[in-house]
Amino acid sequence: MAKHKIAVFIKSYYPYQELKSSGQIVMGLNEIGIPTKLVTIKNSQLNDYKPPFNTIAVSNARLLNTGFWKNLHEDTIIAYFDIGDQKIYKAIKKSKKKLVLKMDHDGKIIYPAYNYTQQKFWNKGILVGILRIIKWYIPCFRQYFSYKFLRIIQTTDCVIIESNQAKSNILSTLKFWGEEIESKKIFVCANPVTPDIIQMKVDRKSKKNIVIAIGRWEDYQSKNTFVMIGALKKFLAEHKEWKAILIGSGKNLLSKIIKNYPEDIRKRIFIVGIIRHEKIKVFLKRSKILFIPSRHESFGLVAAEAALAGCSIVGTPLESLWDLTRKGTTGTLSKNFKLKEIQKALEDDAKKWQKSYYNPYNISSYWKGKLNRKVIAKRIIKILEKL
Repeated sequence: MAKHKIAVFIKSYYPYQELKSSGQIVMGLNEIGIPTKLVTIKNSQLNDYKPPFNTIAVSNARLLNTGFWKNLHEDTIIAYFDIGDQKIYKAIKKSKKKLVLKMDHDGKIIYPAYNYTQQKFWNKGILVGILRIIKWYIPCFRQYFSYKFLRIIQTTDCVIIESNQAKSNILSTLKFWGEEIESKKIFVCANPVTPDIIQMKVDRKSKKNIVIAIGRWEDYQSKNTFVMIGALKKFLAEHKEWKAILIGSGKNLLSKIIKNYPEDIRKRIFIVGIIRHEKIKVFLKRSKILFIPSRHESFGLVAAEAALAGCSIVGTPLESLWDLTRKGTTGTLSKNFKLKEIQKALEDDAKKWQKSYYNPYNISSYWKGKLNRKVIAKRIIKILEKL
C-alpha cells in the first residue's frame, strides 16, 4: 500500500507527545502501511528518549536548508502550522516535496479576535501589552499578518484543519481583508485519539454525578479559570448530589480560590493536580460531564477523549466543541464566555442527565469509528490523492 512516503514536521516535540495528534498521525499512517517518520528540532529532552517511530531531530538551521529536505526520501511533508515558519515552508517547497499544512487551530487568524479580553494583553507588562494591541487592533498591522498567513497558505499544496467552523473562519477572515483562496484547498479532518481511549468500555452504570474539568488552570485567561470556578460554585450550591473533579496544573491557584467557599461546597470540589493519563481515563469513565469553559481551544483533545468515555460536553461556543457536541446533541454550549451563560449551560446539561436524555454508550460509539488513528490516517491519504 506504500504509495506515499511521509514525514510529519512539528517544531517542538517532547517525550510522550506521541499521545497527541502529531504522534498518533505518524503511528496511524505506519499502521496502514504508509512509511512515516517525524521531523523536529533537536532538544535535550529527546537525548535519552526513544519515540515509538522513526524520528529525525535536527537544528533549526538545517530545517531552513533546502538540501536537507531534498535528501529525505519522503515525497510529502505534513507540517504543523506556525506563522513564524514561513522560511521553512519555502525550503520544503523548493525541495520539490508536497507540503500539507496541518492546523490545530480555530481559524481566527488576526481578525476577528473574539475570545480574548483586554486583560489578556497586559499579563506580561505594559510594553508587551502595547505591542499586542498594535498588532491586533490597528488595521494596517492586522492586515499585514493576514497577508503573511495568506502567503503561507499559497505556498502549501493544501491545508488540513480540524473543524468545519475553523475552515469557515479562515475563509471569512481572508475575505474580510479582500483576499480569497479556493475553499477546496482546505480539508477538514479531526485529530486522532489513542487506542486505549477508543477501546474503553462505557456503560450507564459506571456514570456518577461528577463534573470533571481538565486544563492548565494557571493560564487563567485562556482557560477562563475564575469563571470556571465561579460557575461550579453556583452549580454545586444548587445541586447537593453533584461533585467536581479538577485535574491539571495550577493546583495552588485553585486551592486559593476555593479556600473561603462554604464547607459544603468546598468538600465536593476535588483538586487533583497533574496525574498520569491512565488515571484520567478512570475519572472520565466515572464522570457524566466534561466542563470546558475556555476562551480558546484548538481541536480539544480532552473533549474528544471525554466523548469517547461517554461524557457529555459543557463548554463555550468554540469551533471544535460544536463538532464534538454534534451541535448540541451530545453536550451543551453557552452563548458566550460570561459566567451567567456558562453556568446556565451547566445547569441545562445536568437536567438532560436527570431526564436520561443521554446514553453514554451511544455517545462513545458514535465517535469510536471517527477518531481512530487508522481511520484518520486513511482520511489523510484520501486527501493526498486529490492533490
